[in-house]
Amino acid sequence: MKVPRRLESYRIECGTHQILDSWYNRLEQILQENSYHPSLMCNMDETMLACKEKKTKVIIPKERKTGIQIVDKEAEHITLVVTCFADGTMAKTGVILPLQTLPIQLESMVKDFAWSGNSTGWITAEIFQGWVQNVLIPDILDRRAKIAQENTRALLLIDSHSSRGCPEALRLLNQSQIDVFTFEPHVTHLCQPLDCGPFSIFKRKLSVLKSTLSGINGPDRREKLLKIAKQALFETRYPESLQNAWANVGICPFNKDKVLEKDEVVRSETTESQTSRKRGIKITGTMITDEPIIRAIEERKAKKLEKEANKETKPRGRPKGSKNKPKTVAPIDLEAENAISE
Repeated sequence: MKVPRRLESYRIECGTHQILDSWYNRLEQILQENSYHPSLMCNMDETMLACKEKKTKVIIPKERKTGIQIVDKEAEHITLVVTCFADGTMAKTGVILPLQTLPIQLESMVKDFAWSGNSTGWITAEIFQGWVQNVLIPDILDRRAKIAQENTRALLLIDSHSSRGCPEALRLLNQSQIDVFTFEPHVTHLCQPLDCGPFSIFKRKLSVLKSTLSGINGPDRREKLLKIAKQALFETRYPESLQNAWANVGICPFNKDKVLEKDEVVRSETTESQTSRKRGIKITGTMITDEPIIRAIEERKAKKLEKEANKETKPRGRPKGSKNKPKTVAPIDLEAENAISE
C-alpha cells in the first residue's frame, strides 16, 4: 500500500512522454550549442508564504448559520522569488509584499532579501524586470568574474507566467548574454529543479518553524514569518541537495531518461484535439530572448497601448442630434421580391 501523490488533472494531461521528450530535445540542442558553465545555469520560480492563521472551530449561537472571524489585512500572502544554480548555490531571494512601502519592522532585514511590493503581492512584469536588473544580472556578472569567463553565455530556466513577457526585461537579458528558455506548461513538477527538491525541503523546514507563530498577529507576525523563512532558506542551501535537484531532472548533467522513465509520465500520444491552440505569441518551451520573439512581444504591447489610448479618446454615448435622426432604409427591388416568392 502506498500513499498516492496528489496531482491536478491538467498536470497529468500535459505531462506526456511526447511533450517532455520534445522539450528535452530542444534543451539538449541549446546546451550543446553554448556549453554553459554550471555556475551560470539557473532556475527561478516563485513560492508563496502563507501567513494566515490555521482555521479553527468556534462556538456560535444555535440560531446562526456561521461564525465570522475578522482577518487583519496584514495577514495577506507574501511571495518569495527563489533562484538556484546548477553548481549548488543560490542568488539573493526576492520578497514581494502586498504593500507599496517597506514597514518599519522590516528595515533591519533590508540586506537579507531583494524587496519589492504591490497591492496584491503577486509578481508582475515590472517586478520581473526589477529582479532581472537588480538581482540576476549583477549576480551573473560576479559569477563570470569568479570563473574568469566574462564573455560566456548564461542560461535562465523559468516558467511561462505572463510576467515573463516583458520586452524591457528580455532586452536586458539579451544584452547581458543571458538566454531564457521556458518550460512547457504544467510540467514543472517533473522537470524544474526548484520543484524537485529545494521547494519541498524549504516548505518542510518552514512548517516545523511555523509553530513559533502561534498567537502573533499583524506586522509582528509578518516580521516573524520572514525571519523563519530566512532560516528555512538557509537550511535549504546545501550544495549537494541543490546539485542533486538538477541531476534528478536530467538537466545538469543532461540525461532526459531521468524524467522520461518516471511513473508520472503519461505514455499516450498527444492528439490535436487535446492540444489547445491559443492566439498570441508562444512563449512556452522556447527561447524567449531570441530577437524575433522580443520584437513580436514589443509589437503586441504597442498595439495594446494604442488600443487602450483609442478607447480613452473615443467619445462615449450617442452623438448629439442622433436620437430623432431618421434611419436610412434600402429601397426594395419589387422584381427581385416577386422572383423569390415564386
